This record gives sequence, structure tokens and C-alpha cells, in this order.
Amino acid sequence: MQPKNRDIKIGDLVAFHPSGISGGLTAAKYMARMSKRFDGRPGLVIMVMPPTGRSTNVVVQVENDCIVINRRYLKVMNEIR
Repeated sequence: MQPKNRDIKIGDLVAFHPSGISGGLTAAKYMARMSKRFDGRPGLVIMVMPPTGRSTNVVVQVENDCIVINRRYLKVMNEIR
């Protein structure tokens, strides 16, 4: 069973998987940059930041790159139990 994105925890293996991009050209460019940074590789959640309003950002380690990204653009591939 796939956990919901609000259940992302430290140690989870995640993939970049945006679902429904809202916005204009800026949003499209942002998604292209993130897609290039992830390059199809999975990442490891190393920090979950406190929620601000309705959104929660996480820090994901992808090889030697740390990426701060909103959890709604991620999909949990494997979770630590």
C-alpha cells in the first residue's frame, strides 16, 4: 500500500513525481529544473521541515545533491518501518 505524501518521514526513499502542475511558465520551468536535478534517481529524505501553512518541505539527498522540495512533488518508493 502506498502511503500518502503527508506521511513522508526521515529515511523514506522517494522519487520526483509531480502530479498536476498548476501555474504558468515559472511552474513549468521549476518542474523542468527539479526533473533534471533528480534525473530519474531516487532520493533519501534526510529532514522534514515544520509545516508552514498548508505546505511541508523536505530535504532530499540525491547522490551528492541536497534538494529542498515540497512533499507534494514526491512519491514514496520505500518507507522505513
